[in-house]
Amino acid sequence: MNWFFDNLGSICVLLGVLLLVAALVTSLLRSKKKASSSGCPGGCAGCAMAGKCHAFAPREETGENA
Repeated sequence: MNWFFDNLGSICVLLGVLLLVAALVTSLLRSKKKASSSGCPGGCAGCAMAGKCHAFAPREETGENA
């Protein structure tokens, strides 16, 4: 039991790091799952296939003066 109390600070830091890593992995897996279901991970601004992978519909006129 002495060993536990002597190393309590290190154990707390280790648990904190493990929780942080688990949260990061969970976040990455969720974003990957979300991206794979929609076909691409985000906006087309930095994509090499910008304008080629999606069929862009022409804008509809709203009748408002812009």
